[in-house]
Amino acid sequence: MLILEQFTGFDWDEGNRDQRESVLSSMKRKELPIFTSQEEERDFWATHDATDYVDWSDAEQVLMPNLKPTLKTVSVRLPEFLLDSIKVLANKRDVPYQSLIKILLVEGVERELSSEKESETAAILRESGTEYHEDENEESA
Repeated sequence: MLILEQFTGFDWDEGNRDQRESVLSSMKRKELPIFTSQEEERDFWATHDATDYVDWSDAEQVLMPNLKPTLKTVSVRLPEFLLDSIKVLANKRDVPYQSLIKILLVEGVERELSSEKESETAAILRESGTEYHEDENEESA
């Protein structure tokens, strides 16, 4: 940040985020060249930094629902009785058993992450002297 500090006269370590963003967004951006092919554009971005050309303060988050997540094949050894039970449950839900395994994994991971977050919240509240009731998800002083 020393170069930006010298260029802008702004102390980046002590400055607040809003002031930093204001300074960065007011800096002149380079003009994007017109590309004649995807290959030319790919080569350009391989050697240039987007922050010189794009004002990210105007960026908006977008959802791209048609993108498929990257999948990785894994091999898991399961006891036969467990696999048979999963197949029975999948049949009841009318879904392929591999899909049910993914659903169950997602639900389990979300539950664990939620539990960790609740535990972190409870610890923070305890430190501040506030009681946290996990069963009611309510605070009391």
